[in-house]
Amino acid sequence: MLIFSDADTPQALGQLAMMLEEGSRRFYSSMADAASNPSVKVLFDELVLAETHHQEKLLNFCRRLSAKDPTSPLPQSDYPDLMEGGIPLTEGLQWSKGKSATEILQFSMALETNACDLYLRMITRMKEDPESTALFEHLAGEEQLHLKRMAKLLEKKN
Repeated sequence: MLIFSDADTPQALGQLAMMLEEGSRRFYSSMADAASNPSVKVLFDELVLAETHHQEKLLNFCRRLSAKDPTSPLPQSDYPDLMEGGIPLTEGLQWSKGKSATEILQFSMALETNACDLYLRMITRMKEDPESTALFEHLAGEEQLHLKRMAKLLEKKN
């Protein structure tokens, strides 16, 4: 993903991850609001909470780094409208109009797969920083849990 090419510090990676988590949270919130299937609505509501928790972990991580280096800014982004997978939120929301719950779940699984892959790449880039490694390992594991929950729901639907 192009926006990650210049992110070579734990702080920059944390900031970018926060931005993507926010975009995904907003997408899942919209999908929960639009869902007619109660099981799909519950899943998306739970994903909204999970993405919020991810953001909190990342913000705390960035704050700890800022405390170590007061010149390091807290998270901001030039790409506030992207979600996991690097997809613009507005495009994801536009695409979802008129789609079935199955299609939206499959799309969401692709987003979560991209997020997991990204966090695994972040681990590789930050292998010299144990705190960063631990955070991104945790986040990658949570993205895998999201995938399993979506797959389980898709199995029930089909």
